[in-house]
Amino acid sequence: GTTAVVVLCYRRWAYVAHVGDSRLYLLRDGCLLQVTKDHSMVQRMLDAGELSAEEAAGHPKANIISRVVGQFQDVEVECQPYPLRLAPGDRLLLCTDGLYRMVDEMDILYQLRDGKTPQDICNELVLLANQAGGRDNITVQVVDCQKSLLFCWWLAFVVFALCLLGLLFWGWWGTSLSRFPVFQTIASFFS
Repeated sequence: GTTAVVVLCYRRWAYVAHVGDSRLYLLRDGCLLQVTKDHSMVQRMLDAGELSAEEAAGHPKANIISRVVGQFQDVEVECQPYPLRLAPGDRLLLCTDGLYRMVDEMDILYQLRDGKTPQDICNELVLLANQAGGRDNITVQVVDCQKSLLFCWWLAFVVFALCLLGLLFWGWWGTSLSRFPVFQTIASFFS
């Protein structure tokens, strides 16, 4: 299976959905905030007070996740109950655990605050994760929230709808359609 984080930016609002341990971070006024909460064994232990944040960071079972796309017929997608209000100058980081398990949060913060373009930040973060060992897939997307982006809702809506349809399609029908070669090819990209 795979994990996913999806963001729809509509006007000044970000609507967030995710499955597994792919994350969304918000950089606002120089501070980095983790918006999503992992669907994992370690996160449950952290929430229950069984682990400290320091113990969770290096826990040997950090890769055991409780929700995935494509492994089970039903997928429980967590949609944030309230949209995130965006402001010009905000920066969003969508990433897989291949980034945040390999690169320290302070280094991620430094890269996001450095004033580089989103593409340059993505390239640098992937490079840092690979230099740290790159033990998992590394997917990174950075979105700058500018006034023009906040009102470019139609493009964001199309991307969000396609991603959501992909999640629903994969979760509901991925297992039953796996007997067709075209779906086997698609599934091989996610395994």
